[in-house]
Amino acid sequence: MATKVHLVRELREAANLSQEQLAVAIGVSSGTVRTWERGKEIFLSIPQWKSFAAAVKVEFDDLVTMFSDSKVA
Repeated sequence: MATKVHLVRELREAANLSQEQLAVAIGVSSGTVRTWERGKEIFLSIPQWKSFAAAVKVEFDDLVTMFSDSKVA
């Protein structure tokens, strides 16, 4: 099972997005994406989670399941 840290990076890379591109798509700074990939807790609104899902080309419900099923670190 992937950790949340690895999941963010894996999804971003699978979608061929840079940290900056993902950040713009979600509406956060690229520094925020970097901190997520280093293990900081992810706090997003529902619209931001939906933007995240769209950016990485994953259904919203599937994204929620992935993060719910993954380990914290």
